[in-house]
Amino acid sequence: MTVEPLYAHTAGRVPGLAASFTPTGRRSAGSVLTDRQWLAARVADTSRRWAGAEGRVSGTLWWYSASSTLLGASLGVRLACGVWLDPDPARTAVYVDDHGMLLAARPERTLPGRTPGESDHDVARAGGAWHGALASIIESLARVSGAREPALWAVASDSLANRGLEAGRALGDQRRGRDVALALAEGIGVPLPAPRFVDVGGADRSRLVCRRNSCCLIDQTGLADRCASCPRRHPDERARILGRPR
Repeated sequence: MTVEPLYAHTAGRVPGLAASFTPTGRRSAGSVLTDRQWLAARVADTSRRWAGAEGRVSGTLWWYSASSTLLGASLGVRLACGVWLDPDPARTAVYVDDHGMLLAARPERTLPGRTPGESDHDVARAGGAWHGALASIIESLARVSGAREPALWAVASDSLANRGLEAGRALGDQRRGRDVALALAEGIGVPLPAPRFVDVGGADRSRLVCRRNSCCLIDQTGLADRCASCPRRHPDERARILGRPR
Protein backbone atom coordinates (compact mmCIF):
# COMPACT_ATOMS: atom_id res chain seq x y z
CA MET A 1 0.00 0.00 0.00
CA THR A 2 1.27 3.49 -0.88
CA VAL A 3 1.91 5.49 2.26
CA GLU A 4 1.63 9.02 0.86
CA PRO A 5 -2.21 9.14 0.97
CA LEU A 6 -2.09 7.79 4.53
CA TYR A 7 0.18 10.61 5.65
CA ALA A 8 -1.93 13.24 3.90
CA HIS A 9 -5.13 11.92 5.48
CA THR A 10 -3.54 11.68 8.93
CA ALA A 11 -2.10 15.20 8.73
CA GLY A 12 -5.59 16.51 8.04
CA ARG A 13 -7.27 14.60 10.85
CA VAL A 14 -4.49 14.65 13.46
CA PRO A 15 -2.55 17.84 12.68
CA GLY A 16 -0.74 17.78 16.01
CA LEU A 17 1.17 14.68 14.93
CA ALA A 18 1.97 15.86 11.40
CA ALA A 19 5.38 17.23 12.38
CA SER A 20 6.50 13.75 13.43
CA PHE A 21 6.30 12.48 9.84
CA THR A 22 6.63 15.64 7.70
CA PRO A 23 10.04 15.81 5.95
CA THR A 24 12.19 18.62 7.33
CA GLY A 25 15.85 18.93 8.21
CA ARG A 26 18.57 16.55 7.00
CA ARG A 27 17.33 13.26 5.58
CA SER A 28 19.05 10.00 6.52
CA ALA A 29 18.30 6.33 6.16
CA GLY A 30 16.58 5.01 9.27
CA SER A 31 19.32 2.44 9.68
CA VAL A 32 21.35 5.18 11.40
CA LEU A 33 19.10 4.67 14.43
CA THR A 34 21.00 1.49 15.23
CA ASP A 35 24.43 2.80 14.23
CA ARG A 36 26.43 3.32 17.42
CA GLN A 37 28.73 5.93 15.95
CA TRP A 38 25.76 7.97 14.73
CA LEU A 39 23.97 7.60 18.07
CA ALA A 40 27.10 8.62 19.98
CA ALA A 41 27.17 11.80 17.92
CA ARG A 42 23.53 12.48 18.82
CA VAL A 43 24.30 11.98 22.51
CA ALA A 44 27.21 14.42 22.18
CA ASP A 45 24.95 16.92 20.39
CA THR A 46 22.45 16.69 23.22
CA SER A 47 25.14 17.09 25.86
CA ARG A 48 26.29 20.34 24.26
CA ARG A 49 22.71 21.58 24.15
CA TRP A 50 22.25 20.82 27.85
CA ALA A 51 25.40 22.36 29.33
CA GLY A 52 27.59 19.28 29.15
CA ALA A 53 25.14 16.82 30.67
CA GLU A 54 26.64 13.36 31.20
CA GLY A 55 26.00 10.62 28.65
CA ARG A 56 23.30 8.84 30.64
CA VAL A 57 21.30 12.05 30.94
CA SER A 58 21.93 13.18 27.36
CA GLY A 59 21.04 9.78 25.93
CA THR A 60 17.80 9.70 27.90
CA LEU A 61 16.85 13.22 26.87
CA TRP A 62 17.53 12.49 23.20
CA TRP A 63 15.48 9.29 23.38
CA TYR A 64 12.63 11.03 25.19
CA SER A 65 12.16 13.22 22.12
CA ALA A 66 13.17 10.66 19.49
CA SER A 67 10.87 7.88 20.71
CA SER A 68 7.93 10.27 20.65
CA THR A 69 8.77 11.20 17.06
CA LEU A 70 9.18 7.56 16.01
CA LEU A 71 5.82 6.54 17.44
CA GLY A 72 3.95 9.60 16.18
CA ALA A 73 3.43 8.45 12.61
CA SER A 74 2.39 4.91 13.50
CA LEU A 75 -0.13 5.89 16.17
CA GLY A 76 -1.54 8.70 14.06
CA VAL A 77 -1.93 6.59 10.91
CA ARG A 78 -3.36 3.66 12.84
CA LEU A 79 -6.03 5.78 14.53
CA ALA A 80 -6.82 7.95 11.50
CA CYS A 81 -6.60 5.33 8.74
CA GLY A 82 -6.87 1.94 10.43
CA VAL A 83 -3.55 0.49 9.22
CA TRP A 84 -0.16 -0.13 10.78
CA LEU A 85 3.06 1.24 9.32
CA ASP A 86 6.20 -0.87 9.25
CA PRO A 87 8.57 0.54 11.93
CA ASP A 88 11.66 -1.27 10.65
CA PRO A 89 14.45 1.35 10.78
CA ALA A 90 15.81 0.02 7.48
CA ARG A 91 12.50 0.96 5.83
CA THR A 92 12.16 4.38 7.45
CA ALA A 93 13.46 7.80 6.44
CA VAL A 94 14.50 10.04 9.33
CA TYR A 95 15.07 13.79 9.47
CA VAL A 96 17.41 15.48 11.95
CA ASP A 97 18.06 19.13 12.77
CA ASP A 98 21.44 20.82 13.23
CA HIS A 99 21.42 19.97 16.94
CA GLY A 100 20.89 16.24 16.45
CA MET A 101 17.20 16.23 17.35
CA LEU A 102 15.04 13.73 15.48
CA LEU A 103 12.44 15.94 13.79
CA ALA A 104 10.54 13.35 11.78
CA ALA A 105 10.47 9.64 11.04
CA ARG A 106 8.63 8.45 7.97
CA PRO A 107 8.10 4.69 7.50
CA GLU A 108 8.02 3.91 3.80
CA ARG A 109 5.49 1.08 3.77
CA THR A 110 2.67 -0.52 5.72
CA LEU A 111 3.16 -3.88 7.35
CA PRO A 112 2.91 -6.68 4.77
CA GLY A 113 -0.03 -9.06 4.88
CA ARG A 114 -2.26 -6.50 6.55
CA THR A 115 -5.88 -7.43 7.13
CA PRO A 116 -8.50 -4.67 7.04
CA GLY A 117 -9.54 -3.16 10.34
CA GLU A 118 -8.48 -4.18 13.82
CA SER A 119 -7.81 -7.76 14.82
CA ASP A 120 -5.60 -9.64 17.23
CA HIS A 121 -3.51 -10.70 14.24
CA ASP A 122 -2.94 -7.08 13.20
CA VAL A 123 -1.86 -6.04 16.68
CA ALA A 124 0.40 -9.06 17.14
CA ARG A 125 2.14 -8.31 13.83
CA ALA A 126 2.55 -4.63 14.70
CA GLY A 127 3.74 -5.47 18.20
CA GLY A 128 6.34 -7.90 16.94
CA ALA A 129 7.63 -5.38 14.42
CA TRP A 130 7.83 -2.63 17.03
CA HIS A 131 9.54 -4.92 19.53
CA GLY A 132 12.31 -5.61 17.04
CA ALA A 133 12.69 -1.96 16.07
CA LEU A 134 12.78 -0.63 19.61
CA ALA A 135 15.08 -3.37 20.90
CA SER A 136 17.69 -2.69 18.23
CA ILE A 137 17.68 1.07 18.85
CA ILE A 138 17.60 0.87 22.64
CA GLU A 139 20.41 -1.67 22.86
CA SER A 140 22.67 0.51 20.72
CA LEU A 141 21.75 3.75 22.50
CA ALA A 142 22.33 2.20 25.92
CA ARG A 143 25.80 1.05 24.88
CA VAL A 144 26.96 4.48 23.75
CA SER A 145 25.26 6.62 26.40
CA GLY A 146 25.45 4.59 29.59
CA ALA A 147 21.69 4.79 30.08
CA ARG A 148 20.07 1.60 31.35
CA GLU A 149 18.00 -0.33 28.83
CA PRO A 150 14.98 -0.72 31.19
CA ALA A 151 14.92 3.06 31.66
CA LEU A 152 14.90 3.60 27.89
CA TRP A 153 12.10 1.05 27.46
CA ALA A 154 10.12 2.97 30.08
CA VAL A 155 10.59 6.18 28.10
CA ALA A 156 9.25 4.41 24.99
CA SER A 157 6.20 3.26 26.96
CA ASP A 158 5.39 6.83 27.95
CA SER A 159 5.85 8.06 24.38
CA LEU A 160 3.44 5.38 23.22
CA ALA A 161 0.88 6.44 25.81
CA ASN A 162 1.15 10.14 25.02
CA ARG A 163 1.01 9.72 21.24
CA GLY A 164 -2.01 7.45 21.53
CA LEU A 165 -3.83 10.00 23.67
CA GLU A 166 -2.86 12.87 21.37
CA ALA A 167 -4.21 11.11 18.30
CA GLY A 168 -7.32 9.94 20.13
CA ARG A 169 -8.16 13.43 21.36
CA ALA A 170 -7.73 14.91 17.89
CA LEU A 171 -10.20 12.34 16.59
CA GLY A 172 -12.65 12.98 19.42
CA ASP A 173 -12.08 9.78 21.38
CA GLN A 174 -9.23 9.83 23.87
CA ARG A 175 -10.22 6.41 25.25
CA ARG A 176 -9.85 4.83 21.84
CA GLY A 177 -6.37 6.34 21.68
CA ARG A 178 -5.61 4.83 25.06
CA ASP A 179 -6.94 1.43 23.99
CA VAL A 180 -4.86 1.34 20.80
CA ALA A 181 -1.74 2.27 22.78
CA LEU A 182 -2.44 -0.47 25.32
CA ALA A 183 -3.06 -3.04 22.59
CA LEU A 184 0.19 -2.18 20.81
CA ALA A 185 2.10 -2.31 24.10
CA GLU A 186 0.69 -5.76 24.80
CA GLY A 187 1.80 -6.84 21.34
CA ILE A 188 5.30 -5.49 21.95
CA GLY A 189 5.52 -7.29 25.28
CA VAL A 190 8.38 -7.31 27.76
CA PRO A 191 10.60 -5.48 28.46
CA LEU A 192 8.23 -2.62 27.56
CA PRO A 193 6.32 -1.57 30.70
CA ALA A 194 2.58 -1.38 30.20
CA PRO A 195 1.49 2.23 29.60
CA ARG A 196 -0.39 3.71 32.53
CA PHE A 197 -3.16 6.28 32.45
CA VAL A 198 -5.00 8.37 35.01
CA ASP A 199 -8.09 10.57 34.66
CA VAL A 200 -7.34 14.01 36.11
CA GLY A 201 -10.37 15.82 34.76
CA GLY A 202 -12.76 15.37 37.65
CA ALA A 203 -16.38 14.30 37.64
CA ASP A 204 -17.56 16.83 35.06
CA ARG A 205 -14.74 16.64 32.51
CA SER A 206 -12.77 13.50 31.77
CA ARG A 207 -9.15 14.09 30.78
CA LEU A 208 -6.80 11.16 30.53
CA VAL A 209 -3.07 11.69 30.95
CA CYS A 210 -0.13 9.34 30.95
CA ARG A 211 0.96 8.22 34.40
CA ARG A 212 4.64 8.13 33.65
CA ASN A 213 6.80 5.03 33.91
CA SER A 214 9.95 7.01 33.16
CA CYS A 215 11.96 10.06 34.12
CA CYS A 216 13.54 12.13 31.34
CA LEU A 217 16.26 13.38 33.78
CA ILE A 218 15.94 16.96 32.55
CA ASP A 219 16.26 18.28 36.09
CA GLN A 220 19.74 16.74 36.29
CA THR A 221 21.02 19.16 33.65
CA GLY A 222 20.76 22.08 36.06
CA LEU A 223 18.86 24.04 33.42
CA ALA A 224 15.28 22.94 34.09
CA ASP A 225 12.97 21.74 36.83
CA ARG A 226 11.22 18.39 36.95
CA CYS A 227 8.39 17.88 34.47
CA ALA A 228 4.85 18.36 35.75
CA SER A 229 4.18 14.64 35.28
CA CYS A 230 7.55 13.44 36.63
CA PRO A 231 7.13 10.17 38.57
CA ARG A 232 9.62 11.48 41.13
CA ARG A 233 7.23 14.22 42.21
CA HIS A 234 5.06 13.46 45.23
CA PRO A 235 1.79 11.91 43.97
CA ASP A 236 -0.32 14.66 45.55
CA GLU A 237 1.82 17.38 43.97
CA ARG A 238 1.70 15.68 40.57
CA ALA A 239 -2.07 15.23 40.73
CA ARG A 240 -2.55 18.86 41.71
CA ILE A 241 -0.45 20.13 38.80
CA LEU A 242 -1.95 17.80 36.20
CA GLY A 243 -5.48 18.48 37.39
CA ARG A 244 -5.30 22.19 36.80
CA PRO A 245 -7.80 23.37 34.16
CA ARG A 246 -6.14 24.37 30.93
